[in-house]
Amino acid sequence: MKNYLAAYRYARSLSETIDDDQALEPTLEILTSFTETFQESEALQGIIGNPAVPTKAQIAILDAILEKLGADSRLKKLVAVLVQRGRTRILPEVTKLFAAQTDARLNRVSAQVTSAVALSDTQRNDIIASLEKFSGMHVRIDHAVDPDLLGGVIAQIGGTIIDGSVRARIERLKQSLLPEENLGG
Repeated sequence: MKNYLAAYRYARSLSETIDDDQALEPTLEILTSFTETFQESEALQGIIGNPAVPTKAQIAILDAILEKLGADSRLKKLVAVLVQRGRTRILPEVTKLFAAQTDARLNRVSAQVTSAVALSDTQRNDIIASLEKFSGMHVRIDHAVDPDLLGGVIAQIGGTIIDGSVRARIERLKQSLLPEENLGG
């Protein structure tokens, strides 16, 4: 919980320094890319986590990476503060919470959509339109394929699950037929 609260404060601080909503998405993309790079590199984590490497050197290394990604001074300052305070381990949580704050400011929500097969562009757009009508917000979908589904889709927005799979339809049909079956027995 302590790490969550700290990560939330860092994400909120970054969000509050960005006045222009148009700058939120590019900042999120750079932060996400940087976080993925940091998480994938054990060597980089070893350098940043090594007390024998001076903090200024650690910050300079990360600044160079951020510079290549096109980060502005706000992101560089955030990362420098995380390094100085020994909190780079919460970077993934900061990124996740900054993404949530970006979504909230842009009246956007992410939905996880699972289908039995890959979606065509038309199907994807139809699902997005339906979910936008349902949620009243702009919807971004993360799509996954689960061949175990017989067909249809399952969508999750926040805590709401919309199960339009064939398996769920069969189960509902089965439940509707069971009471009649018991009466005839």
